[in-house]
Amino acid sequence: MESSQVAPTLDTKKVWSGYQTKEETLFEKTLRKAKSGDDIAQLKIGLMYLFGEGVSQNQSSAKEWFRKSAIQGNSEANFNMGAMYFNNSNINASSEDKKNAIFWYTRAAEKGHLRAMNNLALTLIMNNKIKDALLWLEMSAKKGSGYAAYLLADMYDKGIGVKKSSDKVKYWSKKALASKESEDLMPYKLQSKELLERNQSFFDKFF
Repeated sequence: MESSQVAPTLDTKKVWSGYQTKEETLFEKTLRKAKSGDDIAQLKIGLMYLFGEGVSQNQSSAKEWFRKSAIQGNSEANFNMGAMYFNNSNINASSEDKKNAIFWYTRAAEKGHLRAMNNLALTLIMNNKIKDALLWLEMSAKKGSGYAAYLLADMYDKGIGVKKSSDKVKYWSKKALASKESEDLMPYKLQSKELLERNQSFFDKFF
């Protein structure tokens, strides 16, 4: 008499459990690309560390990844490296930090990065290098930066390192008002309008 045989059962849960892996987070995916040398991914990882997105906030790690990207020539990373040393919220930076900021901002500015040109100019002004600052502001303004044009108008209005000039105040104020540059980070049009009105004569309004 043949014995009845029972077909073996397959526990699919146990089989597949050995192959299952958790899905990568956005941070992990980006980090993998960054470690492979992708400069854009390195920049993104720096930003994630800087703002604590998907990972604990860590300024040192942010700077490390910005540096890796910047060395490869990424202009935004070079700008961010400059900002880590000197920016509007860090005006009391040490002379060494300002020196580092000028180095990194210059690398970004030379690639045509407008905000880097503007921040470089402000850093140079803080170091009493007005002529160099004017060159970068004029270059930035001519490339369409309304904020740079406003800064030039303000300098000529107040005589900051230059001779006061109502004509130049009006010229650069008009450039600022005509600019399409976003005011999200640095509002400038209201101040430009006030500078223009203050430097206009009665007859300027008609001609």
